[in-house]
Amino acid sequence: RLADALLSPKCRVTDLNVTVNGLGPDGISAVARALEANTSLKVIKLNANEAGEVGCVAVAQALKVNRTLTTVTVRRNTMGDQGVDVLAEALRENDTLDTLDLGDCQISGASAKPLAAVLSTNTTLTSLTLSWNDLGEEGALAFAPALKDNTTLTFIWSVHFEYPPSDPFSLLSKYGHTFICLGTQFRRKFHG
Repeated sequence: RLADALLSPKCRVTDLNVTVNGLGPDGISAVARALEANTSLKVIKLNANEAGEVGCVAVAQALKVNRTLTTVTVRRNTMGDQGVDVLAEALRENDTLDTLDLGDCQISGASAKPLAAVLSTNTTLTSLTLSWNDLGEEGALAFAPALKDNTTLTFIWSVHFEYPPSDPFSLLSKYGHTFICLGTQFRRKFHG
């Protein structure tokens, strides 16, 4: 029913929060298909809906064609490698999304590489949340050089982000990015 409402030409909803509604992969996929055609939504929060990789892939596919969403949060939904890959593809094509929350999506350092790479060319994303993902040293090393060329992303937030002793996130401040990391190991705030 939600997907049908989003597809209605009379839909004027601009901000939708369906956090913790147990939509599962099928429900999230139905909402994602509706997002492909919806022209009113600016903000959607799909947090903690057990979307799984299938649901996250569907949301990422929708972002390839949706031109009205500016904020998407999928916090606490397992993305999987394919979900991150399709999301990276979507960020190459999408020119409206400025805020993306991928907190606690079980993204590893290896699976984050395509996402990190696309940030060097994405010109609309200004805020990215990666909190409670196990990006580790591999993820840190992938993101630092990718952000060197990015001029629009000004805020990155990560909680419990392990980093190597050489602290590659100090590179972020060199390129004008704000990176806040509030892990058990350290508490720093960089300003460019």
